[in-house]
Amino acid sequence: MTPKTCIRLALLSTLLLTAGCGTLGSSRTRNTIYDTNMRVRKLDENLGASVNKLTETTATLMARVNESDAQMRQLQTLTEENQSKLESLSKDVSELKGSIYKRMGLSVSPGMSAGVTVEPPARTPAPGAPMTPAAPESAMPAPSVSAPMSGVPSTTAPATVATPATPAGPATAGGGDGTALYQSAQKTWESGDWAQALQRFDEFLQKYPSHESSGNAQFWKAACLLNLNKNQEASQEFEKVRANYPTSNKVPMAMRSEAVALSRLGQVDQATKLLQDVVANYPTSPAAEQAKKDLEKLKGPSAAR
Repeated sequence: MTPKTCIRLALLSTLLLTAGCGTLGSSRTRNTIYDTNMRVRKLDENLGASVNKLTETTATLMARVNESDAQMRQLQTLTEENQSKLESLSKDVSELKGSIYKRMGLSVSPGMSAGVTVEPPARTPAPGAPMTPAAPESAMPAPSVSAPMSGVPSTTAPATVATPATPAGPATAGGGDGTALYQSAQKTWESGDWAQALQRFDEFLQKYPSHESSGNAQFWKAACLLNLNKNQEASQEFEKVRANYPTSNKVPMAMRSEAVALSRLGQVDQATKLLQDVVANYPTSPAAEQAKKDLEKLKGPSAAR
């Protein structure tokens, strides 16, 4: 039973009781009926306003609930999209890391989770074999050169490092941009013709001393001399990599290769100092890993004596 019905029943009961009381008089009865009717109307109006207000409030709450649901669905959609993007980005980063490690001659355990380890050499040379420099960016491993001086320990060739050179400035005059000449010198290196490769790298450096690949060319020129067993000249040319191209990424390997040349010349103390500098100044480079192995072998004969 609704409030309005209760009020109307109460009013009807009052009217019936009033009608049965003849002693009260018709005037008083009319006044009572009028007052009761006014109160009922006022209660009805107040109740209607309350119901309307409650209805409006309920509608507002429902609208807010619906809006919150829409926002929740939108947030869920954004979360799913961001999760998908994050997974894609993580995959891209993993592929990029793998590519970088591969280009640097490094390897990682499955899942890229166990840290970086240096790839072991393809084979271990017999005792007395010479130390050889790294192959150029796109080259095959260099053939062995003649044995070093007696008493100098040997080591294996470092892994190939295929990283771009640090730009040293614009190319100078000499025709073209020098790229073709540099690539020609590289191909000659790959063929194992050290003398011809030496001439071409030297020609490139004379024409393009400030080319972006000049630091690399200086390194491979010195490497040609090392493979030709011209150790004194090789040591001097490796030194030029540090002096003329200090920001080149070939500096650590140039220092290690210079130590090779010095060890062949019997200058073990100087070679040891260079190798120690490589480990101290470039601890994360492939050259540092090779330098550690070189130091162990250099210490061997000394400890035996």
